[in-house]
This record gives sequence, C-alpha cells and structure tokens, in this order.
Amino acid sequence: MEFTVKDENKLNELLSKSALTGKGLKLRNELEYKRNKQNVLMQLPRDDKYYYAWQCYELINYIKEKGVNNYISDEIKDVTISYGVYGGKISLHLASSGVSDYKTFNEKRELLGFIVGFNEAIIQSNNVWNLIKK
Repeated sequence: MEFTVKDENKLNELLSKSALTGKGLKLRNELEYKRNKQNVLMQLPRDDKYYYAWQCYELINYIKEKGVNNYISDEIKDVTISYGVYGGKISLHLASSGVSDYKTFNEKRELLGFIVGFNEAIIQSNNVWNLIKK
C-alpha cells in the first residue's frame, strides 16, 4: 500500500476544502490512513485502525524531526514500526546504512500503548513549555 504523489495531491486538495460529505469524506479518511500507515509494517486493530495509524504517523514524524536515543535527526533516514512472530519493534534506519532498534515489545498492545503514551507525553510537555513561555 504505497502512498503516491497522486495520493498526496488528492489528499491535500481534500484537506483544503472546508466541508466534505459522503464520498469525499470517506476518500479523505482512506488517503490519510494510507499516508499514516506507510512505515507501519503490521496489521492494526480493525475498529481503531485510523486512530493507531495516526498515532504511529505522529511518532515517526517526531523521531525524524527531533531525533531519539543519541541520534540527531540528520542521522535518521527513516523509521519503521513492525510487529511479527517474535514481537514488535520501532526501528531507526540510519543514514549510515545501519539499523538500530529504538524499542522492542513482546505484545502488540504494549507497542501501541507505548506509541500513544509517547505522543501524549510530547503534547503535555509542549503544553508545559507554552505555559512557562508566557
């Protein structure tokens, strides 16, 4: 499920519209899901797939923008989130052609819980900084 330039252009067009109904809203949701799931190499819970895909997208973008685990953003080429027979992991694909596992997990629920908690912690810390700056 590759997110193409054509998909991106269509999504941007739909996001720029103030009100969507029916097919337009469904298409926007599916294109956002496709974009958000690009580097997520596992099946997401069916009932919450849009929510978890967005959470994964937020985590991946944060790591690529800010860096993590002693890696600055310039050293991280890509980030993938996967879950398989041996558990789950968040992997950093480095510009030096190496791969480093940021975190590993035994259960999918544990992996998804970490991602949601990480994103929530970022939101809360940003809120605190905004209060301090005032």
